Amino acid sequence: MKKFLIIFLFISVKLFSQTPEESLKLGDESFVAGKPADAVEYYTQYIKIYKDSSNAYTSRANAYTMMKNYKDALVDFNTAIYFNPDYARAYSGRGTVYYFIGNTAEAVNDLKKSIELNPESGNPYQTLASIYAAEENFSEALSVIDKSIEVNPFDAEGYRVKGTIYYYMKDTLNALANLDKAVELGPGNSKNYTTRGAFYKDINQLSKALNDYDKAIEINQMTQKPLPEKE
Repeated sequence: MKKFLIIFLFISVKLFSQTPEESLKLGDESFVAGKPADAVEYYTQYIKIYKDSSNAYTSRANAYTMMKNYKDALVDFNTAIYFNPDYARAYSGRGTVYYFIGNTAEAVNDLKKSIELNPESGNPYQTLASIYAAEENFSEALSVIDKSIEVNPFDAEGYRVKGTIYYYMKDTLNALANLDKAVELGPGNSKNYTTRGAFYKDINQLSKALNDYDKAIEINQMTQKPLPEKE
């Protein structure tokens, strides 16, 4: 029993030895590294100290979203908005979750609200354009994604989404031109290569598809940096 208590106390000291700022930073790093469960733990430690941080609740909600835990994600997004009704990032994330659970109308409302609050952020434009494209409202999808590119002309994701929209429209030339632009602007993002690879595969240019898939795998292997062990 005594040995158990010593071990427990040792683990507890290590777990809470990080400052809140360090926990937040490690949460962000875990999220980027594709480890949302770890991110949730770090964000939770931060929230225990800063219980009204809209940023932390939104970050934890995004981690829950990556885990497809949409129920807890919505709780955190709602909490973030409660503490800061003008927090654009929370509306953008909640809009994405609403779309994932099939509530398209609420998704569109939240994404438009996010754009209204912060028209310089490309992400809500991109998600909204993707929703319109999925509904085959291509003219609206292109209009929205063009606004994203207008405010963020060097953001590769805008061109990747635009290329995908043109692909849905069966406009091969414009699809490839925009996917090429995405790769040009974001050569270190594997998603740009996997999207273009899927496009090449679908138009039966298999060698080009394989080249892009190989490049995506190479990037993923290079960018998998080990995070410090959770304390």
